[in-house]
Amino acid sequence: MVPAEPVREPTDDAATAVCLACGTIGLQPLHELHDIPVQSCVLVPTAQAAAAFPTGDLLLVLCEACGFIQNEWFEPSLVDYSQAYEESQAHSTRFMEFATGIADGLIRDFGIRNKTVLDVGCGKGSFLSLMAKRGQNHCVGIDPTVAPERLDRESAELVELISGYFDESSTLTADLIACRHTLEHIPEAARFAALLTGAVKRTDAATLFVEVPDVLRVLREGAFWDIYYEHCSYFTPGSLGRLIENVGLRPTDLKLGFDDQYVLAYAKSGSGEMATVDDLDQTIEAAQGFATNVTNTIRTWNESLLQWEMDGKRVVVWGASSKAVSFLTTLDAARHVVAAVDINPYKQNQYLAGTRQQVLAPDALIKIRPDVVVIMNPIYESEITTQISSMGLHPSILCL
Repeated sequence: MVPAEPVREPTDDAATAVCLACGTIGLQPLHELHDIPVQSCVLVPTAQAAAAFPTGDLLLVLCEACGFIQNEWFEPSLVDYSQAYEESQAHSTRFMEFATGIADGLIRDFGIRNKTVLDVGCGKGSFLSLMAKRGQNHCVGIDPTVAPERLDRESAELVELISGYFDESSTLTADLIACRHTLEHIPEAARFAALLTGAVKRTDAATLFVEVPDVLRVLREGAFWDIYYEHCSYFTPGSLGRLIENVGLRPTDLKLGFDDQYVLAYAKSGSGEMATVDDLDQTIEAAQGFATNVTNTIRTWNESLLQWEMDGKRVVVWGASSKAVSFLTTLDAARHVVAAVDINPYKQNQYLAGTRQQVLAPDALIKIRPDVVVIMNPIYESEITTQISSMGLHPSILCL
């Protein structure tokens, strides 16, 4: 007889967990999920492959000493960033306005003009293109998912993209080290932050810029669609600032951006005024109410989807993103959603991991004529509504 596989008890695992940001032992269990897609930015060619996509388990635990949240059940071997990972938001005018503002602010406030820029986790290189062209900087990006062929001719002359991982063997450095939407994918947050510190200290007066999602908003809103497997680390402004300080840098500014969805952190080495955000008590309080918020939010969306099905309404989601994968795989009633829509041509005609929804170009809506469009990120509402109206469509539009 084969012995039964032991059941993991969240409370037991949390009690022995070690915070990967500050080293505290004994964390608080927060949120548990099973059999969720291990990657949400990898699209596949068929509905069958999407339904059979590999899955993993998630247990979010909170460190009440520093406010960091981690997936205690995360297994790095399940996540493969060498696949066709399509995370780019560069096709959105609204997102590029935000990214351009970030780039211009760094160039202006830190004198990053005719300097060197290193982007750790650069994706397809769109942010480096901005830093190169708007500041005439020499830019280097490192990421296992780089796509040099997407750079335009001007950017290609100023941007070098390296396919690989930033690790202990790296000697890369620059006047500005950027790390945008990468740290949330790193399980050993303190170790990786220390590597970034090393890169900063190899160049005199270098600046570090880090951008990650803000988990405090997620906790308060019960935003289950912002929880997914490859995000194994979650930050608030305060917890990110404490991490940066713990690894030997001085946070100079900690703030929110992109309609308060992202934490923006700026840091330098050496002495001087230090920015801090005291949000630990707020994080603990929000974490205590998260389970109830999630339960209520899931029930509300399931009820809405079931009602639309009963009424014979065609429903689509707009935004074939990680949010869409989490939204569609969490809700039982989401099986009735007709399709996902996205303006990114590299996503179109593919299928979302873990679901059976195909990703379609916006003009496919002319034939579908949806009754309801659910927008996965409200910051794009104006951009999307304008596009829908231009097609002569008038569905009900809701936002997460």
